[in-house]
Amino acid sequence: LASFMVAKSGYSFDLAQQHEYVEEVEKDYPLKQFKPLQITNVRGDISVQGWSMDKLRVKFKKKVVNSSPMRATRLLSTIDCRYVAEGSSLEISSQYGKDLSIEERLKEKENPQVRLEVVVYAPSQLDLHLWGVDGNLNLKNWTGSAELRSHSGGVTVENFKGDLVSVTCESCSAQFKQVRGSIRSATRQGSVDLAQVQGGNIYVETQDGSIRLEDVIGDQFYTSKQGAMQGRRMKGKVEVHADQSVISLEDLDGSIGAYLERGNLQVGVSQWRALDQVVIETLAANVNMTLPRDFSSDLDVWSKQGSSDIAFPIASGNGSQGAGSLAPGRVTGRVRDGGYPLRISSETGAIVLKRKK
Repeated sequence: LASFMVAKSGYSFDLAQQHEYVEEVEKDYPLKQFKPLQITNVRGDISVQGWSMDKLRVKFKKKVVNSSPMRATRLLSTIDCRYVAEGSSLEISSQYGKDLSIEERLKEKENPQVRLEVVVYAPSQLDLHLWGVDGNLNLKNWTGSAELRSHSGGVTVENFKGDLVSVTCESCSAQFKQVRGSIRSATRQGSVDLAQVQGGNIYVETQDGSIRLEDVIGDQFYTSKQGAMQGRRMKGKVEVHADQSVISLEDLDGSIGAYLERGNLQVGVSQWRALDQVVIETLAANVNMTLPRDFSSDLDVWSKQGSSDIAFPIASGNGSQGAGSLAPGRVTGRVRDGGYPLRISSETGAIVLKRKK
């Protein structure tokens, strides 16, 4: 099934009126054997949606912006989508520059006028690899493992129930929603959003992008150079590393360890559940934690050149009321019945531990 349409565009090039020419093609491919699926598109979006049928349905939309209908028709014919079922995997890949001379390919590459959008419906249990360059990657309703790689654009993963979804991108925003499985996300720029996520291991790495979290459960590790981080309703063991960041977490059920050079760490804890020693270290960042009234731990707090304000009664090592002191500004002792140690230290930042009202 193929269709051809022309849509007006606001582009102008060489004083000629530009139009967008679109050709749509849809094909079905029966699957005799389930194999890993690899989809590659170097110029355009890729969208994959899982379904229960034992076949692939591929829809690809060719787009050309040009002032000449004849030239546009010629360019549309140079775009193709290839399907290969041989070997150990299934492969869907875009092809640009078909039947063009080397000179024409170079000219088109310098001033790209063609794009290909690929939409694939596939059995959701396949292992999936999506590779893009400057388009959006979208994955929905998937139960197999998935790896998504791109250079720029946006990445969206929704209703994922596989073992692991992995995202790697130089300059991408990434959104994970309704995920039951482990997540590994590594980006340099662009925001990262997690909502309604329940996974075994969650790893998010970014340099300049912000991180937003809501309803996230699992062993979590977040690292950023200078992006801000906000979260609420988080559960599990949380670890945060940042160079310069403002971190604000609300309604944490679990524990949090952190390393922060500059900025601010503010955490509201509903239930403190440490499974091992917890360490929070900063260079010049402030630490402000609100802990539940039944908080229990062996506490070690030391702000070397800053201030400390602890709202919990602390028993010294011999059981008497009052904190022990190993160095000026350092407070050690047991809160309630004690427990896994919580160690908080800072060179110049202020440390405040409040009791939840």
